[in-house]
Amino acid sequence: MSGKVVVNRAMSLDGFIAGPGDAMDWIFDFMVPVPSWQEEIAAATGAMLVGRRTDEVGDRMDANKERGAASSDESYPFHGPTFVLTHRPPDPPAADVTYLSGDIGEAVAGR
Repeated sequence: MSGKVVVNRAMSLDGFIAGPGDAMDWIFDFMVPVPSWQEEIAAATGAMLVGRRTDEVGDRMDANKERGAASSDESYPFHGPTFVLTHRPPDPPAADVTYLSGDIGEAVAGR
């Protein structure tokens, strides 16, 4: 069985996505909270493959209950497994995350 890989990313015109201190709340000034198309995409997403930095910033946002975090009412409505591609898994690893290392093609093909 083969699946489909969808790449989703955002970037500002100056080439940076995060503000000082990795702030991501600026993006919500340009979006309506959880539009129906986001709910449809999240429901169709089987798993997320992210980099370690993205995972760490998301964890910090959750801990601080920042805008756009899973702990706020404005988060992306995804519920499924998360895979983090990294050469340096954290110690201790998060219980609900699978850490992978190596080539991104191998990581996608192996899941």
